[in-house]
Amino acid sequence: VAMTVSSFSIFIFNMALGVGAFISVVLPSLAVAICMYALFCCLRGKYVEVYEPRTLKVQRFEEASERLPDGYCKWLLPLLKLPLKVVSTTCGVDAAGYLAVQVTLITILTIATVLCLPVLLPVYAGAGGLQGFETISLSNVSPASDLLWAPAVLCWPIAGIAYACIYRCLRKLQELKIAGLHRSCHPRHYTLLLRNVQEPSETALEERIRAAAGEHVLHVDVVKDLGKAYDKDFGKYKKAWLAWKRAEVGSHEVPDSVPMTRKGFCGPQVEAVPHLAEQRDDQRQVVESKRSDFDDLPCRPCAFVTFTSLSAASAALAELKDWAPEPASEPRSIIWANLKKCRKPAQLFAMRRCVGLAIAFIIILWAIPVAATQGLANLDDLAKKAPFLEWVTDLPESVKSILQGLLPTVALAILNALVLPIFTLLSVSSGLEDKQQIHKSLMRSYYWFLMVNSFFVVVISGSVFNQLATVLQDPSELQELLGRALPQVGSFFVSFITLRALATPPVALSLVGKLIPTMLLLKFCKTDEERAELMDPGFHQYGVMYAEDLFVWSVVIAYAVISPIILPFGLLYFALKHITSKYLLCYVYRSEYQAGGAQALSAFQLVLAGLLIGQLTVVCVLSIKQSLAAVLCAPLPFITLGFMIWMAFSSTLADQALPATLTAELEDESRLERWHQELREHVLAEPAYFSDLDQPAMDKFFWRDISADVAGGEPGHAPLL
Repeated sequence: VAMTVSSFSIFIFNMALGVGAFISVVLPSLAVAICMYALFCCLRGKYVEVYEPRTLKVQRFEEASERLPDGYCKWLLPLLKLPLKVVSTTCGVDAAGYLAVQVTLITILTIATVLCLPVLLPVYAGAGGLQGFETISLSNVSPASDLLWAPAVLCWPIAGIAYACIYRCLRKLQELKIAGLHRSCHPRHYTLLLRNVQEPSETALEERIRAAAGEHVLHVDVVKDLGKAYDKDFGKYKKAWLAWKRAEVGSHEVPDSVPMTRKGFCGPQVEAVPHLAEQRDDQRQVVESKRSDFDDLPCRPCAFVTFTSLSAASAALAELKDWAPEPASEPRSIIWANLKKCRKPAQLFAMRRCVGLAIAFIIILWAIPVAATQGLANLDDLAKKAPFLEWVTDLPESVKSILQGLLPTVALAILNALVLPIFTLLSVSSGLEDKQQIHKSLMRSYYWFLMVNSFFVVVISGSVFNQLATVLQDPSELQELLGRALPQVGSFFVSFITLRALATPPVALSLVGKLIPTMLLLKFCKTDEERAELMDPGFHQYGVMYAEDLFVWSVVIAYAVISPIILPFGLLYFALKHITSKYLLCYVYRSEYQAGGAQALSAFQLVLAGLLIGQLTVVCVLSIKQSLAAVLCAPLPFITLGFMIWMAFSSTLADQALPATLTAELEDESRLERWHQELREHVLAEPAYFSDLDQPAMDKFFWRDISADVAGGEPGHAPLL
């Protein structure tokens, strides 16, 4: 007890400088967070179409969410109590999987915080005489000290807890996936995608498939391509239709008024409605003439085949192996621009390898500006190296402290955001034909980008580069300097994660980026289509969100025993992010696709990759500190790697095909009748080819407005804004 009290006394005294820099980052972020949460609480009940659209609208194969209680803070407890089973029912297993990954990480970090803080803070605080956050980090412990056994021992229970929590979560998600299939088996499970079609016509293909699969074939849809010219013509027709619709609605707003428009750029004024209707009809004739040629187009090497039963579709995976069959993606998830090309597996493999090399090149190239951000953490040294910045040395110490704490974090966040559009474009260019695959590719690419440029580069530049002059003068001091400098970088990550925790979730939850343009532009919307487009909240970007969360997890777990003060701030990030994500998924965002939680398995692979990196970091630091405790931690990376391999081969969460044991249980004629209706709506054909030309602006998969049932008004015109 005496050792603990004295250690914390020394800790409080020596933390003065570090706390000052840390507070300079926290206070502005905390003020922004409080303002954003207050704004959300005040506006949530007033603008329901912006803050709770999922209670007013519903998508296919989903259910509407129930309204949360009114009041400033009454929404929080019901939201937290909402079970994953309800989330999977209303939003899908993918949403439940994302939230389950967050809950798993929160559980692991909570237990790690309880284990590490009471043990390691007294040990580190009483070990040396450093200042700031370094007082309670491994850098405060002398090399070869017996105190280094404490973090080594704690690595084992943390790893065991992580393995157990991940295994338990995977089993829970598998149960949710099976429950979802029993609740509403998606019609895509009746369908296979054939990739090796050689028949010259749709009729010939259907005859061959019926000969091979018997009378169980219900429908055959051959993939065809009308070309980019058709896509442009359809876009022109959609634009002309919207202009006519807007003019027609405007003509009824003011009685006895005739809207006018110019014929051409500088032509005479004419009546808007007849003129725009003529343009609409002319463009429609162009689209219809090209659609009439669809049946005569040559067949591409891909086709969708729908069967009369789930067992027939499952058996056809083996019976039709000459056509290289695979389970069909959900229609909403198909990227038709890539699927129409029907690339061969060898082409896809080569394209993905090339894109992978391009992404690796960008990751390495981006390290240069990322490393430069660490120079902003010491403005005095930067001013000595850059004479034009000498004026910085004249700034008050309080101002410099704020700038040094804030600038590196902000600069790093901006650089990370700039690379996202590039990775998205490369993922689409790789030939991937499924949006879920795009999100998975983006998750992996962005995660490793963050790890390389925001972790490895920061650790190296923050520990080695700052001591480069000393190392060049006396290379023998390299090991001692690294042993002290590597843990010290943890103070930067504490500021970085705290800023993300107090800035990202509150701003996302406040929806100010959606509310402000909606309020400004809503009065200019004249048609239901314009209003629906403006009010559309969009989709949850699983790839980016997973990558950011897993990066924070990797950083926190890497420094969990090296600089344990990072644990509560990592826990704060995931707690706020979980509240925000759960609200946005359950009450705001539309579902882009349903893949049965497949991406959660890839996410857990990266969770284990982050744990592996953290274990290797601890082994390296302990080795640099010349401690035999490194031997105690040495087996952990191999155990984690083995668990990753086992999970990849044993889990069926990512399988898109129905398990053979479930096909008999899920057979239901009523589902097949609904699938007949889906086929009549051409869900397995490119939307631009078969969309309703009388309503071209509305996507067939767009959600259905039920506000009349909820608010007692007319559908599409509920008195909410």
